[in-house]
Order: sequence, then structure tokens, then C-alpha cells
Amino acid sequence: MALTSFFPLPDGAQLTSISVGDVSVAVMQSEVPIARGVVHFVHGFTGSKEDAWPLIEPLNALGFTVIAHDHRGQFQSGHSDPSRYSLVQLASDISAIHSALGYENVHIIGHSFGGLVAQQFAVDFSPASL
Repeated sequence: MALTSFFPLPDGAQLTSISVGDVSVAVMQSEVPIARGVVHFVHGFTGSKEDAWPLIEPLNALGFTVIAHDHRGQFQSGHSDPSRYSLVQLASDISAIHSALGYENVHIIGHSFGGLVAQQFAVDFSPASL
């Protein structure tokens, strides 16, 4: 599914849709040519991937690729069965995004509810850092 940005994207950023099991989630990705690492921003309960946008250019300038996504059922991501909206499932969605993009050892930044999802991700998938 092609996504359209409702706001100007940061320089070099692109939007894509990634299938994570029973839904497609909207993902913003801003790669740098020679990355020191990858940072994944996980938004809060009523947020979206756009919450990460002020962090993209500074992190890119430091040499980090940045990704952010809309949780299932939020903004540009698809909806699924209500029983699939658990911390375990949301953490699994993050892992599926990393696999689809070919990223390992990703640094996670979680804001508010996204911090809970990031903690669940750490328990289930042992990321590089939180």
C-alpha cells in the first residue's frame, strides 16, 4: 500500500507499509549512507510515527538511521481483531518491522505508552539498547 504524507517529510525520509502478520503498519524510515546504528522511535498511546519527526534530522546528523511506525489500529496502520492489541503483540510488531527492513541490534526510544511497548520488546527480543 502506498502511503501519502499529510505533513512535509524530513529530508531523506520515506514512508512505506510493512505487513506484520494480520495487518499492515505504516513505517517512516530515514536512512543515512554509513550508519552508526539504527534508532526506532515508538510513540505513545494517542501518538503516531510523526511524533518522531523532530528527532530525525539530529539523529541522522549523528549518523543514525531512524525508523518510526504507527501501532496497529493507529493513524495510517491497519486495524486488527481487538484481541491482538496487547503489549506482547505490539512488541512482536516491532520485531517484524526490524526483520522486514533487515535491521538487527536496534536502539529503541519509547515515549509514554511506547515506553511500555519498548520494555515488552526488551523482555521478548533483547534489543541492543532502550
